[in-house]
Amino acid sequence: MRFRRVLSGILLSWLLGPVVVHGQTVTATVSTNRVSQGEVFSLTIQAENADADPVVDLQPLARNFTVVSGPSSSTNISWINGKMNQTKSVTYSLTANRTGTLSIPALSVRVGKKTFRTTPIGMHVTTGPKKGKKSSPDVFLDADIDKTTAVVGEQITVTYKLYTRVNLQIEQLQYPDYVGFWTEDLFVPKTADFRDAAIQGVAYKVATLYTVALFPTKTGTIQLPPMTVRCSVPVKSRRRRNSFFDDPFFDSFDPFGRQQRTRKILRTDPATIQVNPYPSHQPDGFTGAVGSFRVQTTLDTTTVQVNEGVTFRVLLSGTGNLPLISTPEITFPRGIEVYPPSSEVKRDPFRDRISGTIRWDYILIPREAGTFQLPQVRIPYFDLDHRRWATAGSRSLALAVLPGPETPALSGDYTKREVALLSKDIRYMHTRMPAWIHQDRSRFPRKAAALYVLSLALWLLPAVVRQSRQAREATEKERRARTALKRARRDLQRISGSPFEAIPPIVYRYIRDRFQYHTEILDAQGVKAIFRERGLDGDAVEGIVDVLHQCDAGKYAPGATAAETALVRKTLDLLEIIDAF
Repeated sequence: MRFRRVLSGILLSWLLGPVVVHGQTVTATVSTNRVSQGEVFSLTIQAENADADPVVDLQPLARNFTVVSGPSSSTNISWINGKMNQTKSVTYSLTANRTGTLSIPALSVRVGKKTFRTTPIGMHVTTGPKKGKKSSPDVFLDADIDKTTAVVGEQITVTYKLYTRVNLQIEQLQYPDYVGFWTEDLFVPKTADFRDAAIQGVAYKVATLYTVALFPTKTGTIQLPPMTVRCSVPVKSRRRRNSFFDDPFFDSFDPFGRQQRTRKILRTDPATIQVNPYPSHQPDGFTGAVGSFRVQTTLDTTTVQVNEGVTFRVLLSGTGNLPLISTPEITFPRGIEVYPPSSEVKRDPFRDRISGTIRWDYILIPREAGTFQLPQVRIPYFDLDHRRWATAGSRSLALAVLPGPETPALSGDYTKREVALLSKDIRYMHTRMPAWIHQDRSRFPRKAAALYVLSLALWLLPAVVRQSRQAREATEKERRARTALKRARRDLQRISGSPFEAIPPIVYRYIRDRFQYHTEILDAQGVKAIFRERGLDGDAVEGIVDVLHQCDAGKYAPGATAAETALVRKTLDLLEIIDAF
């Protein structure tokens, strides 16, 4: 028996090849670092190349966080080029005990006989929505604003969250149009990701719909426009009150879409931002920088010859209103020609606070030999951490200019523009005999006549081409209109994925081809308007509009199912009826 085990191990090693295990690493991540008090988020500890599950000491979390559930463990094993990578993870559900800027401290994680420490994670916890009603609403939209008072150029972060206790379907999002702010999108999800949350003891599903950074551009009280969400929610039955099946848990069990639903428009509550002016004693040279910055300057070379170009680079880095900072004013020494700078802004995409760099590149051309001391670059800014004025400065740089090739001197005080135009004022004498026209010959040569005829032909050519193209397009449109139903029937029969995704494009393409409607943007209401313009109305039109609504709702419904074959068949029948009109 022992010999068989040894032989089996040798065969398995020969089949799988050599196994190389890299060093172990442990990382900690959270599902989101911006939550409301009472909102549940996930903390995941991952141990790569580990044979045992990580054991985490959660005692440091007890002060600011509460463990709601966990741990739940998972294992992921992958083979790449004969190398095995094994990752073991444990996940905890946490909730914050208080508001403010908190931190998940470095946690001690034991994997087998080794002990690791994770990196601290910053968390921003807000108070969340507060509803004054006695009964909690089933669905509402909330705007989480991190501050309501700021100075011009100070970042204000607004997070829009959707809370629901029912199985809603999002139909349309309308983002606010901000006036008096410069905006930078921080988070725009493609689909709504709902998580568990509790508001005053009431369980909700919450999804973050939009996060934006606002930078005020003027002082005073500025109104924040509301965000609007159009959604479809189930209607509670009046025939059965206080029934066990009235629980929102059963809202999702409606496989054929027979549950009665209604549309609801959700808007965020009105909010205002008080924008204060800067404190007194604004420094000279202030270009609008607000935040925390540092500046440095570099030269691509420190030694050049006269009339050779050199790049002088100014790099401003930090956190703040980078897109609103203007080019600093720099006074260069006499004897150096300076061209307007090019600028480039690079933003760090992985942080909620806008941070990154601004680069200005100046092209300098020294016109005299010698050593030039390039000035220090000083950029004043308003320091948000200390609420006072500060200045970011760079060091002075030396540029050595060597004599270049001899160039002819110009008499007089000419400007650069005058020197550039000087060559255009010089007229040179021609020494060869001009081509005279003989008196007895015609003064209208054949080449000129041919040129006129060619010009006339080129002038008439666009009209001929346009008429020919219009004729071809008219024939093509008629052909597409005749075969629109045939193509729609073929596409419906070849649907391989979700009908909710495939049916609307087929219907919209049929309408464009059949009725020669020139647009790429269509929706259910637009389809209904097209039929009304052409005098088409009735059950078939209402039916095709209802099919489009079902497809839009099915794409957003979590876990929604439908009689997909029947929906495809119904669409084809309705198109055949409409095509017969």
